[in-house]
Amino acid sequence: MKVNIKGITKGKGKINTITIPCEESLSTVRELLTYMVRYCVREYNSRKENGELLKVLGKEEISNKSATGKIGFGVNYGEKKPKPDEAIENALQCYEDGIVVLFVGDRKTETLEEEITVKDDTELTFVRLTMLAGRMW
Repeated sequence: MKVNIKGITKGKGKINTITIPCEESLSTVRELLTYMVRYCVREYNSRKENGELLKVLGKEEISNKSATGKIGFGVNYGEKKPKPDEAIENALQCYEDGIVVLFVGDRKTETLEEEITVKDDTELTFVRLTMLAGRMW
């Protein structure tokens, strides 16, 4: 699967694409979200256990990170590991609440039980919506 990730950069809408192996038959949005969360949690825990070294930031990367207001090395110093079942529950709730939108190819999905077809060349785009803070009148 090809997953599109939008990076926050100053004035540029750069989208990176990563490839994630699709080892299972995924036929609904719920199954896809569950698979993706399990995959991401497993990868995160693997990086944490392997004690990845701090990476050196280049000039462009520092400039891009400063536009977001935070320059960091991507290191989580916390000791707690994410729990896959809690992360899945949270992801499903975010999807149902409309905080996360999923596009399979160029088609927006609508429900968790919607049937989809996912192959190795399927392009997925996750969009996390940010609610604007404001006052209710």
